[in-house]
Amino acid sequence: MKIHKWLLLTGLCGLLLTGCTKSNYVRPEEASMEEGPDFNVYENYELDEDQLMADVLDVGTDPDNYPMAAGIDFGLRMDEGIINIAAIVKDDTSTEDALWYGNEAIKVLNDQIASQDLSYEMSSENYFGGVFDKNEAHLDIYTATAFENGQEPLFSVVIPAGVYMTFDSADK
Repeated sequence: MKIHKWLLLTGLCGLLLTGCTKSNYVRPEEASMEEGPDFNVYENYELDEDQLMADVLDVGTDPDNYPMAAGIDFGLRMDEGIINIAAIVKDDTSTEDALWYGNEAIKVLNDQIASQDLSYEMSSENYFGGVFDKNEAHLDIYTATAFENGQEPLFSVVIPAGVYMTFDSADK
């Protein structure tokens, strides 16, 4: 008899719990569908440059991925087909690490632009990304002290649109 009461009680609890939940997980209401992510690609998308700067600094100065990084600064002149990038490294960074970081800074900037404007491709190991298919990159690599004092960069290069290259200390 106790088993029957126990089974009846658990059955009633189960019914009570299933009756109190809203079943919109499988078929969400139309209002909640409208609030979801927008994956459409829009023409002439205007970038949120404040958000872009915050995202670039957040990703590009992550100490786990880029321990030599002191900052990234950039200027977008995409209507002219030019993007200026300043990759800033800590003062004690080796030349090889500074050059590697300059290459990575271009990719970080591209990927953060591409995350806002889905019409651009993300970067890859041997590709700067879709932003630099149509824009030439003016890259300057600075130590933190040189950048703060307006001194000359360690390395400066203009990368034509659609070209991928890496840098080593022989290029300096």
